[in-house]
Amino acid sequence: MTILVVEDDPDISSLLRRGLAACGDEVVSVDLGAKALDMVQSVDPVAIVLDVGLPDMSGLVVCEAARRADYRGPIIFLSASTSVADRVAGLNAGGDDYLVKPFAMDELIARIEVRLRIADAGAAPRSTRLRFETVSLDPATRIVSTPNGTVVLTERETALLSALMTAKEAVISRQSLYEAVWTQNESASLNVVDVYMGYLRHKLALLGYGHQSLIATIRGRGFQLRSPHRGPETMAPGTTLAS
Repeated sequence: MTILVVEDDPDISSLLRRGLAACGDEVVSVDLGAKALDMVQSVDPVAIVLDVGLPDMSGLVVCEAARRADYRGPIIFLSASTSVADRVAGLNAGGDDYLVKPFAMDELIARIEVRLRIADAGAAPRSTRLRFETVSLDPATRIVSTPNGTVVLTERETALLSALMTAKEAVISRQSLYEAVWTQNESASLNVVDVYMGYLRHKLALLGYGHQSLIATIRGRGFQLRSPHRGPETMAPGTTLAS
């Protein structure tokens, strides 16, 4: 399992990496809040150890943003402040625990393990998120998360995007998408795939993927996910930009 450490002090960061890695955990560390939010999306850590006093933003802001992006794992704050008000603020921001510096590594590890046990015992089974580039989809909640924000899809929009994300960058035909999303008892024509693909593209546009949509139309073949960083000159022949 991966634990994300967000700490700008290099000595403390090194201590945390060594201590957590010694327990068999994979550790990813960053020194800025913005980097931490990127890691929440791309790594989906099982827990976050978060310093309150970061150079670019407060750890409280990072915690609130992570919760808005539907991060559900334990978040444990580290801070030099002994103020009760500061500890309460951290918990109110969405944190699960608060440890004052200097701290004992054994205590931090024990607190992380307790929080993970509580999460495993009290939460519903966590769905497997699908990922492509910096975009993730939780099929259970139908929430698409990106660095630009989140959006909730309908059931069929979720099924379409799930099929595309599972295929990575392979082209999927309209017929295959129709069979994956619509039942044999439904009398809709194949054009319904294009209609719902339009709905899906519109919601992705709300997250900044408009004319640089993640979904490319491959003429005569179907649809394909493509990197938002690919320019038109690198697109496959016959690919048209999403409207």
